[in-house]
Amino acid sequence: MITCLLIPHLSLRALFETQPGTHDRLVVIHRGGVVDAARKARLSGVVAGMAATRAQSLFPSACLALRDVARERHYSEKVAAALYKCTPRIAVATPDRLFAADVSTAELRPFVYAQGLKAGVGATRNEALLVALRAASGYLLAPDVRAEADFWSRYPAGLLASLFGRDIMERLDLLGFSTLAALRRLTLRHLRVQFGSEGERLYRLLHPPLYEPPIPLFRPPACIAASCDFDETIPTREALAPAVQLLLGHALAQLGERRFRRLTLEAATRADRHAVPVLLRAPSAGGPYVWRVLSDLLPRVAPVPHDVTRLTLSLEELGAPEGTQGALFKCNALALRAVRQVHLRYPGAMLTACTVPHALLPEERTRFEVIAA
Repeated sequence: MITCLLIPHLSLRALFETQPGTHDRLVVIHRGGVVDAARKARLSGVVAGMAATRAQSLFPSACLALRDVARERHYSEKVAAALYKCTPRIAVATPDRLFAADVSTAELRPFVYAQGLKAGVGATRNEALLVALRAASGYLLAPDVRAEADFWSRYPAGLLASLFGRDIMERLDLLGFSTLAALRRLTLRHLRVQFGSEGERLYRLLHPPLYEPPIPLFRPPACIAASCDFDETIPTREALAPAVQLLLGHALAQLGERRFRRLTLEAATRADRHAVPVLLRAPSAGGPYVWRVLSDLLPRVAPVPHDVTRLTLSLEELGAPEGTQGALFKCNALALRAVRQVHLRYPGAMLTACTVPHALLPEERTRFEVIAA
């Protein structure tokens, strides 16, 4: 059996760490429209798709925040890393949707409740996704095999609005297809004529293929950690700065040519541990900016410096640097000369592909620029 885990309100959860004290007033916007809103904002009438100005007029105390796709991806990876303690077979389909296998429901229920997820169990990925859509936050739903037909006959088709939009599901409801059992009676031709590619995607969801590849083994993201123990009492917080600088040097020495996007500074005392993670604005290889970030973290991590017994610095979300052609042109003069000749003969014809970090849509991830002569 396969388990599907959905992360509700992912855009809100990803920003809660950076917006302390705004859990009831946070409204996430993107391109002038509301993506998600906290509970009090939703009770005031703020809904997804609404204009940001309209949302602020309905809920004047709203705290507007821009959607951060990188933080959403990081939150999803954090949930997957925590799920790895229950099972090694995990697949991240989208940032808000994970699939797991080889794990019992009894072992998974406490994890789902603690994380506030929506989980469902099914024979296939699509079936598990449909069951998870009907589950409540913090609960794992596993339909009884003996009552499976009754479960699907009572399944409201409106729950698929989060996957296909409210307009499509309202049109189907007006045509009399209000349950999942009724939708399954529609053929691919019917759905394709009415809704085009979305109708075809709906048919594939309701009629999954006979064979699905197994869920692969999950590889936890790579991490570089450096720690330092203190045998004597630290008199002031300023005395911790050289130790943090030393930890940063050791960690960067192991980094090599890679880049990191997230760092965590953890202070252990005799009583407990306190860690503060920070997501950088862009992948970094070190430098003054990283040191300024660590200097700002010290008062938050170690408010009482004389109690600190151990400091740990972790560099996470490691990745290779973006590929460039500079080394090719420097080593091969003929290649550079050929590019210049073509550019002089056909101005504007030579383009180079540049990646756009943190682009939301696939078509926005690459842009083309004219190569300078």
